[in-house]
Amino acid sequence: MSELPASDGDPRRAAFFRGLLEKSAALRLPELFETPPQDALYQLRDRHGVSVVALRTSELSREQLLRIMTYRLAQYVVLDYVNLDVVYAAGLDHESPDNVAPDDVHVLAGSSEMGEILCYMVIKAPPAAPPGTTLRTRERPLFPIEEIFGWGVFNRLRILPDLPLERVRELERFVKNQQREAIDELSSRAPIELCIGVFRLLSGRFLSEAEACLADVEEGIKAKRMLDFLHVPTVILHGVVPYVPPHSYPLPSYERQARYPTAFLSSDISGPRLDDIEKALAKPGKQGLAALFQLRGETHTAPSSLEPEGGGAALTDAPLPQQGVAMEARRELRDLGEWLRTTDAFKSLSSAEAAALATLLERRAARAGEVLIRRGDFGDDLYLIESGRAEVRTPDAEGRARAVAVLEPRSHFGEIALLGGGARTADVVALEPMTLLRLSHEAYSRYLAEMAEVEQPLARSALASLAALERSRKILQPARATVPATELARRFREILPAEAIIDDPRVIERSYLRNVTALSRRVPLVLRPCREEEVAGIVALANAEKIPLYPFSTGKNWGLGSRLPVVDGCVLVDLSRMDRIVQVDEAFAYAILEPGVAQAQLAEHLEQHHPTLTLNLTGSFAYTSIVGNVLERGDGAQARVDDLLGVRGILGDGTPFEVGGLWRNVGRGDPESARRASLGALSGRGAALSHDAKSSGFPRLEKVLDHRRAR
Repeated sequence: MSELPASDGDPRRAAFFRGLLEKSAALRLPELFETPPQDALYQLRDRHGVSVVALRTSELSREQLLRIMTYRLAQYVVLDYVNLDVVYAAGLDHESPDNVAPDDVHVLAGSSEMGEILCYMVIKAPPAAPPGTTLRTRERPLFPIEEIFGWGVFNRLRILPDLPLERVRELERFVKNQQREAIDELSSRAPIELCIGVFRLLSGRFLSEAEACLADVEEGIKAKRMLDFLHVPTVILHGVVPYVPPHSYPLPSYERQARYPTAFLSSDISGPRLDDIEKALAKPGKQGLAALFQLRGETHTAPSSLEPEGGGAALTDAPLPQQGVAMEARRELRDLGEWLRTTDAFKSLSSAEAAALATLLERRAARAGEVLIRRGDFGDDLYLIESGRAEVRTPDAEGRARAVAVLEPRSHFGEIALLGGGARTADVVALEPMTLLRLSHEAYSRYLAEMAEVEQPLARSALASLAALERSRKILQPARATVPATELARRFREILPAEAIIDDPRVIERSYLRNVTALSRRVPLVLRPCREEEVAGIVALANAEKIPLYPFSTGKNWGLGSRLPVVDGCVLVDLSRMDRIVQVDEAFAYAILEPGVAQAQLAEHLEQHHPTLTLNLTGSFAYTSIVGNVLERGDGAQARVDDLLGVRGILGDGTPFEVGGLWRNVGRGDPESARRASLGALSGRGAALSHDAKSSGFPRLEKVLDHRRAR
């Protein structure tokens, strides 16, 4: 007889559990193993002493079902997987038949001679749901495993979340007979024979009913080791917070063990591997066990078809602790997760993901009047308001802090710095005692940044916050007189031809303001010079009239096409008409370009006129500006900034400048004079070289790129 569970000195409790185990030990079902019903889904008769049968609940008599329920209860009592207080208080001598459905499939391995149950598993039928219901459906009955790990725990996998619910099954109650006096050959063979039966059934006759299966395993032991032995490709999800109520039946199993949800696709089951195992089982006695042992060394590497492309989301595989975490603490995490799903930032998460996210948050209190974040300070954390209210403040023209928004519970702040880093853009001050939830930038970057449904709403929120701050600052700043577009155009016609000036709002909107963000800007005029002296004239007039300029080479520096200035009221200076290839020197492998020269243009020019030279192309498209691309974000065979030999341009105050040393060496005929090191070219993106000079407002005239000889 197996060791009795602890009775706490209560003789009646000890007698109760002794009676339960004695009843279970005496159980026999010879009729199922000797002559299985004709409608059995699977049957194996007497392979070296072990028989296996698979039957729906509806095919079992009530007496047979109660014997199975007694066996289930007794084995879990011996293993201490169930709440003994609940069992004893209810006087249970078997699990309730109400816990099984008519379409559940009970798979039993037993002694062919004695009818003793040696091993057991149940394939649970799905919960009843309307046609078209899938695992993604929010309002529906849950599988038992989802009740423990949370709705949506499998939603990041491939295929499985979109299968009809009626084609998904859950494997439960895999348990060996813990009451046998000794581990003998039958005890060793039975679990393998049972699993062979289960997986033959799932990959064969039952495939149309069970395209995928869910399970709950302890990683590294028992069921998981068996799945690996059978070469069943599975997906295990570690980023979970399993919870069962404190007085529930399976409490000890989840308190004392780390358990994880897993899933596999029935079509992934390896038929050849099952064949190999059955060949080993066909051998008698120790020969068969030795053959099985030899197969254990044959590992399989085939990935599960359920694995997401590129790997699973980091949050679903976060190494979250379980052992030592009380159920009450887990319940609080699950509740906090559901609260997170009511916020705009995290409403897209599943219940399981939100509970996992809750473990990454730090709760902090704030007193009324406390400055939560300060404008200008560095910070990159996000804060969610759990309770209390806060005020967003920004300075007015006199530098006094003025309120521009009030933040209520469930709102958040800090997303601008979270996504982009850098200085805070406003003060946020607590109006009353508050409770905040802090999400660190490290946790966000590691677990959430690749989840588009989280990143996108935060990005939209950041853009909206920036736009709101900008609007508020305009209101708080004194109005600045603006020059009408027609008057601006009149002034610039003194130095530019009419075709170089665009003042039609419809043309400006269509050709210059459309972009992929939520930003918009007011642009009164676009200037399109084509000569150096025209640029000099534009800068001189803009300085005299205090007109802000925003220059760009083509606006297609990486093919994205945005040409928006950073503030309203700028006159755009479009340098794309300045597209001359001034010089290509074959001897010293350099080219002098105007800013409007694109990749395709220079590449074609080299092919036709200088076939010994080649261009360091990037992955952008043909009409990318070389000048803009080299100084902003080019990625060719080497960093494109390393191609830069010199730059010549006009500063915002109209002063011409030259850097890089190339200009005094052009035409000298000295090979060393065209080497990058000797020219003193800048090695980084200094302020004078940052593309488009968004703050200083000066256009680029001529750039120099170093083109390596073709090999």
